[in-house]
Amino acid sequence: MPQQTVKNISTETPEPLAALITPRANQVLSMALSNSEHVHINLFSFADGEMVSEEEYAGSTIYYLLEGETIISRDGRKDRLKAGDVLAVPGHVLHAVGGLSAFSMLQITVNE
Repeated sequence: MPQQTVKNISTETPEPLAALITPRANQVLSMALSNSEHVHINLFSFADGEMVSEEEYAGSTIYYLLEGETIISRDGRKDRLKAGDVLAVPGHVLHAVGGLSAFSMLQITVNE
């Protein structure tokens, strides 16, 4: 049987993407939605004030905010995102995510 490249998403009924992960106080939660070596798709839920300090990925990363607001910091700038906003960060660029109120986001990294 071939390996599934998509996981943790229903193939039977549609559901709200943000509802797949439940926020918890004082935590950053993540859920992998893909297994592909070329494309990594993760769903994140951040509690109030939580953040991920500087990180970088080999491929370009797309951040799509589902709920709430956050800040993505990179190269000395801070971009504020609200629900519905999308931002791409090029590969090999150090960046940090979070620090405002609770939010959920979809992260898609495309490896070259």
